[in-house]
Amino acid sequence: MKESYFDITGGLILSFDASTEKNSLLQSIKSALIGGVDVVGLYNTQKITDSPHKLINEVNSEAGKFDVPLIVIDHWSILNEAHVDGVFFTKIPENIDEIAKELSGDFILGIQCSSEDDVTWSNEYESDFCIININELSESEIKKLSEINTRTLFLAGIENAEDLQKFEDISFDGIFPDHSFSPDQNILQITESYKTALSMVFSHE
Repeated sequence: MKESYFDITGGLILSFDASTEKNSLLQSIKSALIGGVDVVGLYNTQKITDSPHKLINEVNSEAGKFDVPLIVIDHWSILNEAHVDGVFFTKIPENIDEIAKELSGDFILGIQCSSEDDVTWSNEYESDFCIININELSESEIKKLSEINTRTLFLAGIENAEDLQKFEDISFDGIFPDHSFSPDQNILQITESYKTALSMVFSHE
């Protein structure tokens, strides 16, 4: 369908609330980048009150220093206003073809999938990555969806690095942890712990 500058192959996606205080947001993202995050996501971009494109461009500039893509959650129209590499949809938009026509250039496309139909759609549309939320499905359902999936697969809903051990029998490429970061958290340490846990899981495959 498209050729994106970034090839999403797996690893760690961390998302951050774009409506939080600017300096705190940028510091958290810098810490995650130093820690080795593979994709940076922004949510609540619609709630940025002052020049959203400027803030997003700043975030993208920081991510670019580490050759890490920046995606937004659901807010696809911002791709035409700011330097963003792609969008992750928490559900498949009914007007996805119209959206693709409105967006200029290539972009990363991620889809949250919670059924066989969703995964089939993601496969056929050639999304860049598929996300399955482990909290919405049984282990057998997760395994079945992972088996029919042909795209890069991330597991969402992981609350801590230790949870990864429960999914060693599932074929996946990365994780999208369920996190709302606060300024007092050690983002660098959290990022590194997830990366270490991923390395341990993949080394046993």
